[in-house]
Order: sequence, then structure tokens, then C-alpha cells
Amino acid sequence: MIRNFEIIGEASRNIERGAPNFVTAHPELPLSFAYDMRNELAQGYYDVLPNALYEWLKVRRPGKDSATI
Repeated sequence: MIRNFEIIGEASRNIERGAPNFVTAHPELPLSFAYDMRNELAQGYYDVLPNALYEWLKVRRPGKDSATI
């Protein structure tokens, strides 16, 4: 599960760098957030517990309530 978030974060960064027009056209996509989450997960990979990840997402996910996680 954590590795999937890392991949999504890397892809988000690639989209930001390679397709700025797409990013501008779709401000609802949390691409920067996904990359920031990837960095935090990758740096603490062995310390992440699924429940801690869930709690982190509830707090950090922009514009969403916990029911949509």
C-alpha cells in the first residue's frame, strides 16, 4: 500500500513538471500534496503504520473530509 502512494507521488511530480498546462487546467487535483505525501512516506518507510497513515491523511488531505478517504 505504501509503495503505491510513493508511485502516485512520483507520477504527480512528473505531471507537474511535464504538463504544466494540464496542472493549470485541473486545480482540483492535489498533485503537490501527493508528492509531499510521497516524500514523507519514503523517508520514514519502515516507521509507517497503516493506522498512522490513515490519521495523517485525515489531517493533511486538502479539502476532503475523513469519510472520503
